[in-house]
Amino acid sequence: MHIKYKITLVFTGLVLCLLGVACSVIYYFSYNNRRTTFQAELISRALVSAHMLKQPARYDASLMNEIDSGASLSVQHTKLEVYNAAGQRLYQYQRGASTEGPVSLQTVQKARADKISFSRKGADETLFFYDQPRDLLIVVEGRDNRGEWNMQRLKRILLLTMLGGLAIALSTGYLFSTILLRPIKRITSEVQTISANNLTQRIRPGNASDEWNELTTTLNALLDRLQESFEVQRRFISAASHELNTPLTAISSQLDVALQRERSTPYYRDIMASVYNDVRELNTLTQTLLQFASVSGDPGGLALSPVRIDELLARLPAELAKPGKGYIVKLNFAEVPEDESRMLVFGNEALLLTALKNLAMNACKYSEDKTAIISFEPGNDLILIRVADHGKGIPADDLPHIFTAFFRAAEAPHGTGSGLGLTLVNRIIKLHRGSIDVTSVPGKGTIFSISLPIAQTGAVG
Repeated sequence: MHIKYKITLVFTGLVLCLLGVACSVIYYFSYNNRRTTFQAELISRALVSAHMLKQPARYDASLMNEIDSGASLSVQHTKLEVYNAAGQRLYQYQRGASTEGPVSLQTVQKARADKISFSRKGADETLFFYDQPRDLLIVVEGRDNRGEWNMQRLKRILLLTMLGGLAIALSTGYLFSTILLRPIKRITSEVQTISANNLTQRIRPGNASDEWNELTTTLNALLDRLQESFEVQRRFISAASHELNTPLTAISSQLDVALQRERSTPYYRDIMASVYNDVRELNTLTQTLLQFASVSGDPGGLALSPVRIDELLARLPAELAKPGKGYIVKLNFAEVPEDESRMLVFGNEALLLTALKNLAMNACKYSEDKTAIISFEPGNDLILIRVADHGKGIPADDLPHIFTAFFRAAEAPHGTGSGLGLTLVNRIIKLHRGSIDVTSVPGKGTIFSISLPIAQTGAVG
């Protein structure tokens, strides 16, 4: 069901509930007021009869009968009876048919105790009025036909009011929901025209500062992020294609030249060595791209567990010694807390080792003494890791771009890397809810600072 019809039905139901409550209250109080008024008329008639009976000298049964027959009760069926304490009927007047016989002695005695009481049978209302001075019971019975007709008329009016309210609620609810959802319809139509080919298009904001305008702003912000992601992806694919094409082109060109004519054995060996280096470079680039792709999503599919950072850092000297390039890693643990939980982070051990290894390898690569200095400072909520070198430093103009994919600083030697290492490190740290900053002084060196939440206060995801 469309939301427009749901809003209409909810609005109509609410209006009907309010009308139902109002009509029920009106009918209830009208009914009670009618019955109270009619009972007051019966009491008035009993008082008149009691007043006549208090004057024995003036009492005349025929006169009372005339008075009762001309009484202006708004009834068509009337009965008036007078009983003494023994239950004997002293006087009776009746207009219209009645199936009730004389009252019993038990009824007289009960009425004497109650003083004034009412009973109802069908449409007939009966008053039992005890006249204490003369010890007489006056029974007045009547049927409020005019009052019942008025109640039936009121009931029809209230029913018509409910039906009219239903029609008005449906029409106004439909109009209200149409006006209310008009911005949504406009937003939907504009969003349907946006695709990957025209992500620059935005939804027109409304004039009022309401929830629809807030929704428009949120969707436009989402489109900004999507456009930025598409642009980053496009640039990444373009740069990756270029990086992959370079070694492939070099391999193809060298093999093509070598196959044009017979060559000497040393020449073939040189060609094979050059092709082998290009293949190694291509393999390294491919592995880096695969690693980058594995951390470019969300951490939901990663294997996560508590990882001790001090033990991870202790593995770096052996890890960097494998290539045989003379790389040195110096660890500086200023303080090792007694509480082991302050050295734990919640994350993926392999990815964290890759990030730290890349930073240490870069520090060794660009440092004149091929040494990376790593410090470890556990805090109450965060673990701070610093990776420093004594290299030439990074120019100030290049610092904002060092985490961009395939970016190489102008001072970097040719063929020193693919430009994905720091991008990969940045992505891994962000997946672990951490942050990475860099400070560099030309001629003195560079320091990368990593902050990771300890396992007690933060988790990946």
